[in-house]
Amino acid sequence: MMMDDTLCAICMDIERQNVTSELMDFNVESNLEPEISMDCALYDCIPPELVVNIDSYLSFEDSLHFQECSNYIKCALCSNWCKYDKIQISDDPLDCYIISTKGRVPKRNFLETNLNTVFITCNKIVEVMMIMKDVGSLQRCNADVPQSLKDISLYQANGYLGYLFSKTPQQVVAQLKTVSLHVDIMRDNLRQLCFPCPTQDLLYSIHHLADSHFETFTQISFCSATIQPEDCHLRNMLLNSMEMTLKNIAKYCAKTDFTVDAAEGYADMTVEKGKVEYSFAFFYYNPHICGTDPQSTMEGMDQIDEQLRKISSSSYTTSLGGCFKKRKRPGLPPDLSVAIICGE
Repeated sequence: MMMDDTLCAICMDIERQNVTSELMDFNVESNLEPEISMDCALYDCIPPELVVNIDSYLSFEDSLHFQECSNYIKCALCSNWCKYDKIQISDDPLDCYIISTKGRVPKRNFLETNLNTVFITCNKIVEVMMIMKDVGSLQRCNADVPQSLKDISLYQANGYLGYLFSKTPQQVVAQLKTVSLHVDIMRDNLRQLCFPCPTQDLLYSIHHLADSHFETFTQISFCSATIQPEDCHLRNMLLNSMEMTLKNIAKYCAKTDFTVDAAEGYADMTVEKGKVEYSFAFFYYNPHICGTDPQSTMEGMDQIDEQLRKISSSSYTTSLGGCFKKRKRPGLPPDLSVAIICGE
């Protein structure tokens, strides 16, 4: 019973410290000294094993507040920060966290607004992963300096990677081994997706990261939930944009590849240079892959197959590297253009 009372007192004090740190007028801090002294005495009586156990349930911010409670607590926990070696950043607040890939310390969530503090505190991070799940308007382009991931657009100058490295201290960059970016965008139809293929993260990678000591992986995908009659023209616009992007990037001696499978409604372009690997893909939602009710899956597959048969029955691949070349699969007419996917 005494242990339960102690834990309750600690939890209440951590919560009070969080509120106090935001609202306290530091001009009256001297009035709190007797209370703080009593709190320190309480914390100093806790076994170090229990301190570690309590801390394992706390977020990054709460753990920092917990360590501010007393020097005893800080000494027991401060060495934990150097055990974190991987960070994930996301536009989903619940998906921003730090972990130890060796499992030496518990996974710990943090607020994206404290990203710079996390990098400074956890100074052994070597792997960074950025995941975008809820991308808003594709056309949004904030003229001001972005303050969070939600202020960024795929078409913003320097893209998501530029934002990431603007928030990363140079001492962390110097020790990085891997950086990865994953952006998955799904819309109801292609009209809501059909913009020029995103190039800002690609250009930033080629110009700033290709010769780095760490590897950079970028995967961006556009997914349309439905197939519409007007998709032929829209998809050709997107394919032309992808082709022109690869032609321009090939000038930088990058290895490029362009694959289109009209029968599946799929297109993919990849770029490799130095330590950089970039991929952009467009595809239609496939319930057979994503997993739904078996009956609805079969019905959905039948509908997709029928629609795609009407659109096209051929597929092709083009490859670019240094200069532009086309590889056509057997059976395709010699005058087939990259822009023609409808078979019309």
